Formats: sequence, C-alpha cells, structure tokens
Amino acid sequence: MKNRKLKEIWPCLCLPALLMVCAVVFVAINNQPEPPYHFNSSMINHITLRSGNGPVILDISEREEIDEIISLLNEFRYNEREEIPPAGGWDYGISFTAGGKDIWIVFTADSVRIYKNDGSSTIYFGPPDHFRPLVDRIDEARPR
Repeated sequence: MKNRKLKEIWPCLCLPALLMVCAVVFVAINNQPEPPYHFNSSMINHITLRSGNGPVILDISEREEIDEIISLLNEFRYNEREEIPPAGGWDYGISFTAGGKDIWIVFTADSVRIYKNDGSSTIYFGPPDHFRPLVDRIDEARPR
C-alpha cells in the first residue's frame, strides 16, 4: 500500500523541483547582457581601422574581412560596464557607414567604448582578448 501511494505522489513531488530548475535556467539565459549593438555586415562596404585618433592605419573593403570584423563586433558580450565622464584618448578605432549612418567605435582587446553626445561614455568590458585579432592587425600595420 505504501509503495502504491509513493508511486502516485512521486510526480507531484518532482514537479515543483522541475519547475524551479526551469525557472533558474530561464532567468540565467535572459539575464545575459545584450551586445551593445548589432550591425548587418551586408550594409557595410568599407571599414577603417585606426590607432587612437591618429591617421588611418588600415582601409578594408574585402567582403570576407568586413564580415569577420562585423562578426567580432556583433558577437561581443560584456560582463561589466562603467559610465565615464567626458574624457579623451583611446587605443583603437573602427569606423564605417551602415544604413547611411556614420559609425565610430573605440575599443581595446577586451572592451568597447561608446561615446554620448555630451562627451561622456560607457565602457563595456567583455571576454579577455575578444578583439585581439584587430588589435594585432592594427599594431602590425602601424608605422614604426
């Protein structure tokens, strides 16, 4: 008799635990930060890479290279962000036109910085060396 009752109530005991696990997974998935932006690489015909505010280091117009760079930008997920008052200076930059809008993004090997109209900015910190391929490429092309 005890085994029969246990078999009958067992699903009722497991259901709350299963619902709790599903809720935790749902919250974890939905709390992943969105990327700071998303670009359609097919709308971009030319990318310029710079070191700081200096002269153009690399002009890129090859479709495969543009797709790779935009993919790096779109895949960037940050795990921390910081609001910064107006300030100058940064290490690397990407500029391009997408959908008729001029885009300028500054970055380091593991972060991007988005400037606001008042000169302040937000830095999005992500995985270590996410942008290392771009940093290395710019450093190799930089005049010595």
